Amino acid sequence: MKKASPVNFFVSRNDPVVANSRMELVDVLVIYENVAKSASDSSYAEMMPYPKNTPYYDYNFPYSYLLEECEKKGMKAGFATIADVTGPGQVSSFWTYKNNEWKRNNRNAFSKFIFLRCPPEGKSTLVSLELLFSNSSIISFSDLSLSYLFLNKLETYRLFPEIAIPTVEVGIFTKKNFEEARKRLAEIVANHPHRHDFEGDFVIKDNYGSSGINVVKVSQNMKFSQIEKKICSENELSKDVWYVLQPHIQCDKGFVIGEHSGTIDLRLWMIDDFLLQTSLRIAKVGEFRANLHQGGSEFFIPQSLIPQEVLSAASGIRKKLQCAPSFYGLDFIRSNSGNVYFIEGNSSPGIDWVIGDPAHEVRQKRAIQKLVEEFFILLDPAIRSRTLVLGKL
Repeated sequence: MKKASPVNFFVSRNDPVVANSRMELVDVLVIYENVAKSASDSSYAEMMPYPKNTPYYDYNFPYSYLLEECEKKGMKAGFATIADVTGPGQVSSFWTYKNNEWKRNNRNAFSKFIFLRCPPEGKSTLVSLELLFSNSSIISFSDLSLSYLFLNKLETYRLFPEIAIPTVEVGIFTKKNFEEARKRLAEIVANHPHRHDFEGDFVIKDNYGSSGINVVKVSQNMKFSQIEKKICSENELSKDVWYVLQPHIQCDKGFVIGEHSGTIDLRLWMIDDFLLQTSLRIAKVGEFRANLHQGGSEFFIPQSLIPQEVLSAASGIRKKLQCAPSFYGLDFIRSNSGNVYFIEGNSSPGIDWVIGDPAHEVRQKRAIQKLVEEFFILLDPAIRSRTLVLGKL
């Protein structure tokens, strides 16, 4: 295939933000959290953003592939960390990838198009994100408001009470806060059309957590002192946590998809209204959490195996979001009585693959290609009318 000629997208030397500056102009700038290393970090000797001998090393492969795909479309792409941010759309250094090598660029760069891969949590990150998008001309893919929403489980429930799992705020875990939360949850459950799904245990979660960390299941019959002890012993990060309370939903017989059964949740990977790909996660035996961090297993499956009620729920959620162009994931479970629930959204689903699994790699590379195609559509006004060849909900 003939390589596309470089195109000058949004940025130019006439732009007031970069006029009379020595900034490098970049069409697409990936911003990752600080588990990646800054290109300007002189104490870091490796020539790749994710260090060897860490859980993140394999991320070098999907992000180098993404940068290569951008180059094939004629887009200059860079990779930086949240620590590199110095102004609206600006970073003090960045990585590039060319000829099968990562390269450090220890100079300022500017882009109006940010592929944000950094959750909006932690004071320093929030300050940097505010600075990064302090000029309204800077575009985030995905929508930053979506990142804030999906980070907050309570707000997600409040926006989607008809499909999300009932959720109430506990806050700092004290006996008073927990008992008051349990009463509020009982009122919600009593008026819920599927209240029979909630007649079991409780789940106490970190409202801003991820990967199943600080998610604890407790019995209705447990004394508060027992619950408190369990909360403390399972606080994986040993930090202050702002908790929410949910009913536990039995779902070990909810989904049976192809050869897969057990405690399953389904993830729909979305680009706006389009279904990019689908996967399921299965919890290990004896575990109620299907997260990979908790020992769960993930399998990619064809769209044809996704129940229609899940597709309909995802379509309804997307219509209500009213967000700018975004890449995100939506997670669902189905109770043993057959009711579908929206667990949570993910504004930054992973694009990495399992090293040594060719089928997984092919699937994820296809997703990256579609993402880059979407970048190209958004950035080049001449082809805005083109549409992605994806399965529309």
